[in-house]
Amino acid sequence: MKDKVILISGADSALGRQLVSAFANLGARLALGIRERSQMHSFQVEMHNKGVDAFIVPCDIRFEEQVIRMVHQVMHRFKRVDVLVNAAAAMGIIAPLVDYPSDAWGEVISTH
Repeated sequence: MKDKVILISGADSALGRQLVSAFANLGARLALGIRERSQMHSFQVEMHNKGVDAFIVPCDIRFEEQVIRMVHQVMHRFKRVDVLVNAAAAMGIIAPLVDYPSDAWGEVISTH
């Protein structure tokens, strides 16, 4: 994976953070999509403190225009993507299926 460009959406999730660490340890070049724009600075600091050099882009994958913008920014920066990983997730609410609100179910499905 050395010098491969890895794009991870949902990089700020628990799974995303594990993937970031694993790929960073393998020498990959990382492009990381995170959902919360307000968390970008703290996430950048966290990555820096872990010794991870990463290009971080805000992206809520539920919105196609944000995904397109993220891909354009990553392609501009690295000129390619070798591996794409979707680690974005939405837990939704905990309820019996028959009681699950359709709007909450829609958010879960659109994130995955």
